[in-house]
Amino acid sequence: MNAQRNGIAQLYGVLDKLTLQTLPARHIEVLIVRDPSKLPSLQLPERLDGQQIKVVDAPDSHYYEQKNRGAEMAIAPIVACLDSDCLPERTWAQAIVDTFDHYGEKLGAVQGAVWVEETWQGKAFMITSFGRLQAREEQEAGTLTGNNSAYWRSSFLASPFSEDPVFHGPEVEMAASLKAAGKLLRYVPDVRVQHFYEEGFGNFMDFGRYWGWCFLNARRSGDTALPYRGLFN
Repeated sequence: MNAQRNGIAQLYGVLDKLTLQTLPARHIEVLIVRDPSKLPSLQLPERLDGQQIKVVDAPDSHYYEQKNRGAEMAIAPIVACLDSDCLPERTWAQAIVDTFDHYGEKLGAVQGAVWVEETWQGKAFMITSFGRLQAREEQEAGTLTGNNSAYWRSSFLASPFSEDPVFHGPEVEMAASLKAAGKLLRYVPDVRVQHFYEEGFGNFMDFGRYWGWCFLNARRSGDTALPYRGLFN
């Protein structure tokens, strides 16, 4: 979806970063999930040939459906979610594996840091979207984001993202569900990605309004469904 809006070059940039991870490439399985109607063709650069890269078609799918389809097709025991506009740093994969090795089965999910370029608009983008993901020390995570989080594949498949086509609430629902099951959610700053953003005051205002609407929907749902309230306090 991001590739359709912003161009395929961003996706190639993410793939490049995944080939440069400190965790050996043979331990990393990359699945690109696409809706063929939005991205009819996907030509991978020659330099990525031979890597463990699989294209998963998910016709007429939305964001959360695509995450779920990728997890279903994966083989590795840990599923990590990225977006095509989020560049992982070199230690990203290793930090995820190390955290799951350390906490074991009691760990429900790892949430990583999200940062953008240090411009005035970049800082404003962070305040209205991912400002809570800037801490420099590991700590309990309040909630999760679909663009930089990781899970045991078995537990993810047992309770995947709700396939809501409208707003960014299923990650909040996922976090609440894991917490209710007694699982740990750890924010790990070394699991770090650079998020692209669209410049321009109009884009900034649209994005801010959208996130505000998502927040209100998640908050409203918390009265009758899972315990959202503690995630926002």
